[in-house]
Amino acid sequence: MKDALVVAAIVVLNLARAAAQATILTSDPLTGLPVIPTTVTKFGGNEPTKLPDATVCKSKMQGNSYTLVYYRFSNNYCKANATVTATVPWYASHLTGFKTAHGYDSQRSQDVFYNPDRTIW
Repeated sequence: MKDALVVAAIVVLNLARAAAQATILTSDPLTGLPVIPTTVTKFGGNEPTKLPDATVCKSKMQGNSYTLVYYRFSNNYCKANATVTATVPWYASHLTGFKTAHGYDSQRSQDVFYNPDRTIW
């Protein structure tokens, strides 16, 4: 009887852990556009942070933000698994028909992709 309770407890804990595992998205739920695989975090998911709805130049704006850099922790050090120089070409090859604009401001690279009618940035 005691063994049956232990087995039941293990089963319940494993079911709860399986239900709590994070989702890994391959496309953005808002736009349907592909999401680079390096958005997966150390916690196993890559759900976006929803940006607050806003009005920009008299147009309604909705957006999602993804954390790009995934840090892999092992042997007491962390290693960045994604870089801007790797990410920009990945999106350029996966966003068919999109145009890109590149700039440099505030000591940071700024890269934007947009569709031809400029409704998706």
